[in-house]
Amino acid sequence: KPSLLMKVFKELLAVWGDQSAITHTSYEQHKYLTKALLCCLGHLSHDEISAHKLDLHRCISSAMSTHLNSPIPQLRRLGMVVAEKVTLALHPDTEQQLKFEYDVDDEVDGLLAMTHPPVYDVTHPTTPDTPPTTSHTPQNQTHTGPLSHTVHQLDSDDDLEPYDMSDDTTSTKTKTPVYIRDCMEGLVATDNHEMTELCLNSCEKIIRGRPADLTEVCVPLLTVLLHMNDQYDTDNFSTLRHSSMVAATFLCPVSAAEYLTNEFYEKNYNIKQRLDILQVLASAAHELSQPSSNSPSTSADQSAEDILPGSDDVTDWRDIVQKRIESKTRRFGKGKTRPEPAAVHSRVAPVIGHFFFPLLRFYDRKLNTVDLLGDDHLLLGRLLYTLAIIHYAGMYAPVLPQMARRLIDFLWVLRYHTQEYVRQAVLFCVSMIFLSAPTHLFVSDLQHEMLDIQQWLQDILENDPGVECRKLALQNLMIMKNILKKELGELPADVL
Repeated sequence: KPSLLMKVFKELLAVWGDQSAITHTSYEQHKYLTKALLCCLGHLSHDEISAHKLDLHRCISSAMSTHLNSPIPQLRRLGMVVAEKVTLALHPDTEQQLKFEYDVDDEVDGLLAMTHPPVYDVTHPTTPDTPPTTSHTPQNQTHTGPLSHTVHQLDSDDDLEPYDMSDDTTSTKTKTPVYIRDCMEGLVATDNHEMTELCLNSCEKIIRGRPADLTEVCVPLLTVLLHMNDQYDTDNFSTLRHSSMVAATFLCPVSAAEYLTNEFYEKNYNIKQRLDILQVLASAAHELSQPSSNSPSTSADQSAEDILPGSDDVTDWRDIVQKRIESKTRRFGKGKTRPEPAAVHSRVAPVIGHFFFPLLRFYDRKLNTVDLLGDDHLLLGRLLYTLAIIHYAGMYAPVLPQMARRLIDFLWVLRYHTQEYVRQAVLFCVSMIFLSAPTHLFVSDLQHEMLDIQQWLQDILENDPGVECRKLALQNLMIMKNILKKELGELPADVL
């Protein structure tokens, strides 16, 4: 017959691994339940655990699967910690223990400490007046005689001077590629790992050099990079691959965006590759939205090197002193001392539609490898975050009103999603719409949508179990209030 502690442990494990309980409780509540579960585990004896090994195996397997399938990283980490401790208790002397890779911080240390209950010495209580006793045994004594001193001198290597290897470089017979086509051939080379690593390290630099045939090889290059695996354990492989794909998408936005958005809904890709596609599209759209780096500088300040004596532009020492004084003097109320920034052509406005609209075409398509409206909650949330970033990048594009309307229609289907991660992404999209779309749009074309969004945000603020969702809903309500106040003036007290 199981003990009372074992009954409590099984009931806690059943509730802890229930999908409905995870969905409808906050992270703080679930973490508290995790602590209680680990505390019970720490007080169970080995005999009690061995007597119920089959039941515990079945419970921890389903509970661990539920946690690892969660799109929220904190919940996945809780599942990893509990799974490691339970399998360690079930198999203390075998190799069947689980070992995950996760970041260990104060929260994880606190969880792990729950499995080690404090031990109290009842027979010999300690008091403040009782000094601690230390035992002196011959084994604890260290020998400091002449023999140990001689051995220390023999083992000392202080007289050896190390070689200076700071300027050493790795010698290789492989030449660094210069042309983009040579770089592509090196990336697909399977018999020369040095060539592959050199091409990957040089790929972004070659692309940024704007070769003449980049338009022709952009899509084949993206195909090679997208299907490339880290088979040689290259340093910074993911970063180098991502930066090269972003550079190609930045310089050839139309063809690259059309290719990546079409491939996102194809069936021959895994989740990791689809996440890479979304990350590349978001990074490239953000880079396209930045002002051009070759625009004329707006700074009127001169450095000290520009006014050094001996310059061809300076012929009198009085001019030198005056320029130095001007460069270090701050004036107030003199008017404009800096020229206004020059207007430059927007690089993102003509192409932002190629990044945005194709991602909304087949979100309801169910494939063998992806089901956005089904179990692929992580991919759906990342898709929403990517759409929000692209929408914000096209802040001043003429097509932005159409983008805002399409995104609101898509969000309205997902506003009450069962996964908290997806609801957070929906709220993030709403905030990006408020911050990037023209304010007059919300009191004219989107007036009815604003009323529905306001009621939904208030419902989230009052009834959503997620703390982060309630915070985002409150922030969106404050942004909405500022928008309406800007467009309509003072608002009645019962509006928001």
